[in-house]
Amino acid sequence: LDALTGPASSCTRDCARGCAAAGCELHRRETSGIVCGAGSRGALLGRLPRAVFSRPQRTEQQLDYRSGGRRFCATPKTCQERAKRSDGSSKYWGPTREFKDILSGSPAENPDFATWNKVFVPYCSGDIHSGQRTFKMPDYDVYFAGHLSFSAIVQDLIQNYNLNKSENVLLTGDSAGGLGVFVNIDTLATMLPATTQLAGNPMAGFFIDVHTFGDPNIGMRDLFKSALALYGGYVNKECAMSVQFKNQTFLCGMGQYASPFIKQRLFVTEALFDTNQIYTENVTPHSFNNLTCPYLQYWGESMHSLLSTFATLPNAGVHASSCLTHGISYTSVVVKGQSYRQALGDWFFNRTSTHVFIDDLACAPKSGLFPCNPSCPTNTKVCPLST
Repeated sequence: LDALTGPASSCTRDCARGCAAAGCELHRRETSGIVCGAGSRGALLGRLPRAVFSRPQRTEQQLDYRSGGRRFCATPKTCQERAKRSDGSSKYWGPTREFKDILSGSPAENPDFATWNKVFVPYCSGDIHSGQRTFKMPDYDVYFAGHLSFSAIVQDLIQNYNLNKSENVLLTGDSAGGLGVFVNIDTLATMLPATTQLAGNPMAGFFIDVHTFGDPNIGMRDLFKSALALYGGYVNKECAMSVQFKNQTFLCGMGQYASPFIKQRLFVTEALFDTNQIYTENVTPHSFNNLTCPYLQYWGESMHSLLSTFATLPNAGVHASSCLTHGISYTSVVVKGQSYRQALGDWFFNRTSTHVFIDDLACAPKSGLFPCNPSCPTNTKVCPLST
C-alpha cells in the first residue's frame, strides 16, 4: 500500500536525504491494525510536511499502492516463503525509499502531482489488499488482513494527518495495488467527507475473466474464487449484493465486474497484453508460435473489448497500450499522442473532453503484427494478427 498526499513543498527528490534539505520528513510510522502476512506490524513511509497539515483548508492527498510483484499468496509453501521476504514482512524493509513517477516530487517528472503529500505503504499482506482475517490461517501460518489494514491506515491518516480535511484524494496503485484500488476505493469514500473529490487510478490491476492457455475450462475466475475464500476477501458491497453476482461474489474482486458498481471516478491504466496475467496466472509458454500467438490475440482482444466497455461508464478514463508488459511507464509509453502522465492529469483535472486512449491490437495504420506500440519497452510485433 502506498499513500500520497499534496500539495506540499518543493522537494525535488522524495527520499530521506532529498527531503531533509527542503524541510520534509520521511516517516516510517508503525501503526496498530496494519499487519503483514508474517504478523509483523506494517508501516507508512511518506513525505508529510507539517506546514500543509496546519492549513487543512488547502490540502490534497494521494493514496497509492505499489505491489512489488507476487500478487497472490496461494499455497502454504509460497505464503511461508513470502513471510521471509520484504513482500511478506516489514522486518525486511529498508529505512528509506526513493519515490519516482507519480510519487515523484520533481515538477519536471511529475508536473501535476509533484507538490502533493505522499504516503507509501508497501504491499506485505499477499491478499491483493482484500483480506479480513484476524488470525493466522492454519497450515499457512500467515495473516491475510489487507483490507483491515487499509481501513487502519486511513483512520491513522485521518487522526494524525487530517486526511479528512483534504479537498482532493487520488487512490492509485499498480499490480496488486491496482486490484486494491478496485477493492477499497468505495470504503475510502465512506471514511471521508462527501465533499472530498475522490478518484482512483488502478494500473496493471484490471484482471480479466479469460481462460488459461491450453484449458478453456479453467480461468482467472477460478484463481479469484479460491484466493478470496482463503483471504476472507472483501469485495465491493453493491456488486456482491447484486442479482448478477450474489451467488458468485468472488467475481466482484475483479475490476471487470466491480467497476460498474464503484461510485468513484476511475482511470484505468493497462497494457493490452499484461504479462503477469498471461504468463504468471494463465501459464502461457514464453514463446511466439502458432500455438501461443492465437492465445495472445484472444487475450488482447478480450482486454481491448472489456476496457472499451469500461470506458463507457460515467467519468471513466483509460490509457491502454498495445504492449506486452506488466505495468506502464509514467512518461514514455504513448497512446494516440498521450502518455500515461498526460492522460491521467488531464482526466483528473478535467482539462480536456477526451479521456479514453486505447490502442488497436495492431495499431493504426494496422501493421498486421502485434503488440505494435513502438514506445513499448520490449517485444513489439512478435505475432501476426489473424482475421
